Amino acid sequence: MEFRPKTFDLEIAFAASRRRQMKKFRGPDSPLYSAICPAIYIIRILGQAPYKFSKDRLVPSDVYLIFSFVFLTVCFYNVYVVFYQFVHSTRKEPILGGTEYIKVTFNCFTMIYSVLMTMWTRNKFVQIWNNIQDYDDAVRLLGYPQKEIKTRIVCWILIILNIALWTSVNQIGMYAFTESWISNVGYMSPYFGSCIAVYKFIGITFILGQRFHHLNELATKYICSKRKNTRPMKIDIKTIQTWHNELMIVGENLNTLYTWEILLWLANLSIHSVSDLYFIIDKVLNDWDNLHWPSICCLASWFLVFVAQLIILHISCDYVSTQANCMGGILIDWQACLMEKNSLKVNIYIIIA
Repeated sequence: MEFRPKTFDLEIAFAASRRRQMKKFRGPDSPLYSAICPAIYIIRILGQAPYKFSKDRLVPSDVYLIFSFVFLTVCFYNVYVVFYQFVHSTRKEPILGGTEYIKVTFNCFTMIYSVLMTMWTRNKFVQIWNNIQDYDDAVRLLGYPQKEIKTRIVCWILIILNIALWTSVNQIGMYAFTESWISNVGYMSPYFGSCIAVYKFIGITFILGQRFHHLNELATKYICSKRKNTRPMKIDIKTIQTWHNELMIVGENLNTLYTWEILLWLANLSIHSVSDLYFIIDKVLNDWDNLHWPSICCLASWFLVFVAQLIILHISCDYVSTQANCMGGILIDWQACLMEKNSLKVNIYIIIA
């Protein structure tokens, strides 16, 4: 057989190399997913991430949907236990009286609604994620990749913070009410699930806010390069505006997806934090002699959990809205730069004429 060497096509080889290089930055190998994968595993176990990667694109997963059904079962069981204790004649009076039954029931229904919405809106969420991934790819191909160091740091800070808070709630609750670990964790599970749902939204808003912040930095650098006549950048202001519009669409889709859930979370967190703080103050002021300090410490630990969620939720929403609105001022600065250049050209033309 005669050996025939294959011709070498530089364009085909370059395209194949580019495809291999792109695969390293998409899907589960992307810097973004690598930075937040520990949180993804926790969210998935608690039924809030029924998604998987297929050909480097996030798609709904029927297998991971099993975790959502399992957690729904746990929530319904907790609702059953609450109603059983409420109607049972020999039930033990809880520390917060009838208010505790209302709070637990409201939190369970909040958790059930969050899980059901996660299952129902899987396609919309994966579209939001894929749009963010497409934006990252477009920016990276032009040589301005999004760095995920801050994302990794924030992810681990939130994980460690929640481990510390929920461990304190668990240990103090077991000591204050002489409960077993299984009983205490069973009571905490719907609360922990609703907390994870809140932090899932916090995470995606923080990721979107980082993209707006990165785009604002690119726009500022572009304007500075034009003013100082330094080395030109590979992008122009129209490309930046296009990317900003795409991120705004992602933000609008995220707002549409989570509007009612945010209102429900805020109501749930506000009810619990205000109630816990009220009972702490009431016990300290009116029942100091018979004060049960372990119970007060338990209420205080729960109060810290709810207030931490409210504060971090506020910070993430404020961050993404602030970064999204910064582009208007940057574009005005760009128009002022153009007016200065045009005015200078007119003056030079008049002098020459």
